[in-house]
Amino acid sequence: MVALSCASPGADWNLAPFYSRVTAPNQQRVESLGGILRFAQDGETTRWACNPLLWKETRPDGSSEMDFLFPLGRQEDNPNRMRTSTRVWPIYWREKERRPDGVTEIDWALYPFFIGGSADDGSESSLAIFPLGGHLENWLTFDTVDFVLFPFWARTKKDGTTAQHFLFPFFSQKTGATEGWSLFPFFGWSESPGRSKKRFILWPFFIASETELHKKEPLYSWFLFPLYGKREQGDYTAQTLLWPFFGWANRPSTQFNSYQFWPLLKVESATMPQERKLRRILPFFLSYQDKQTEYTSLLWPIFWKREDHLDSIERQSWHALPLFSHTRTQHADGLEERRTRIFPFLSWRTFSDGRHQAATPSLGAVVSRNLIYPVSLWQSKGNPAQRTSEKRAFLGLYQELESKGHRRRTVPFLGGTWEEPNGVVHHAWLAGLLRWTTGHGLNIEAPAFPGPGWPDLSTLKEELP
Repeated sequence: MVALSCASPGADWNLAPFYSRVTAPNQQRVESLGGILRFAQDGETTRWACNPLLWKETRPDGSSEMDFLFPLGRQEDNPNRMRTSTRVWPIYWREKERRPDGVTEIDWALYPFFIGGSADDGSESSLAIFPLGGHLENWLTFDTVDFVLFPFWARTKKDGTTAQHFLFPFFSQKTGATEGWSLFPFFGWSESPGRSKKRFILWPFFIASETELHKKEPLYSWFLFPLYGKREQGDYTAQTLLWPFFGWANRPSTQFNSYQFWPLLKVESATMPQERKLRRILPFFLSYQDKQTEYTSLLWPIFWKREDHLDSIERQSWHALPLFSHTRTQHADGLEERRTRIFPFLSWRTFSDGRHQAATPSLGAVVSRNLIYPVSLWQSKGNPAQRTSEKRAFLGLYQELESKGHRRRTVPFLGGTWEEPNGVVHHAWLAGLLRWTTGHGLNIEAPAFPGPGWPDLSTLKEELP
């Protein structure tokens, strides 16, 4: 008789915060230690967590993402892109990806001393032991980087230009597409025939350049720091006096005008081609407008109103930083989305198709899943189209899960209810010792300690009425 009164190990239990399990068709939630240890299943998507050591989500397409030792560790795996990446900030990083041509590249770094990479067709091989020496390919913005006893000697190649550095950054020489040399900070010059000319004397006190020489309207600029600087391109002229405090610019062809007393005052307007206007009297007022964006700020940067007019969305947003924000987005397909946050206390998100999410407190999805999920006061979400919803209170002391017409609500030890699509309601109270059903008459059910003892529905995938 004792065995018959016990709930089976695979049944729903609620002994929160010690252990709980709640299931619905194609869904389940299992928690221990108030949610520090947990497992969740939504269809073929699964999530595991041991906060704050580990959080991992695996999706039906085989892709996954994982946080570990939050916020230091991160791993992503995307088989559709044939890409995996791992980082342990700030000391380790590794990325493996298959290029469109079918070649697989691996890049890695163990900061600050070791950097390496390779390609499986032999087209790339990199290894550097900083500062002793090394050879790197496609690193940062450079085609190749070589160095020995950095900063004593280094060589970079980029876009046909080779630059050699001795006692970086004091002496350098460029050859190839760009010729030049510099003895920093005393003097330097470089020239790319037909494209650019640059020079400096006692950097940053005098800098001059001629760029975009291959275009119809080259850009000419010079700067005598910090007294005066000038930039010209076609009929565009910009000047600065006692940088960065005073500045003005104009382009008659577009009726563009700009005046600035940094950082307090800036006035800018143009009718062609962006129809752009800017007004700034900081910290009291800031206004900007072009064809796609309008925003206004009062008591900058606290109060904001912004509108974005894009091909795919129309968006309006209001902010009172850092406490309040509200955004309303109209998508091209007619779907309307609203987001509201009272940071860090509360956030909620609703869609015109009935989907909704809410959480308190609210510090963002990443922080929630790694740190505050167990002690969140309230979390809820629902999707009417999929006939699913979920609610959870502090430490799992109240849990609700609904899918395909089945709804289960439980509180630890006390009990809960299970509503079936056919109208039958199962009741389990006093840790499963008192159980009965209503809806199609009153029926007494056998005890199932520690309760509620309802059968596992997570494998029930067929559509129910």
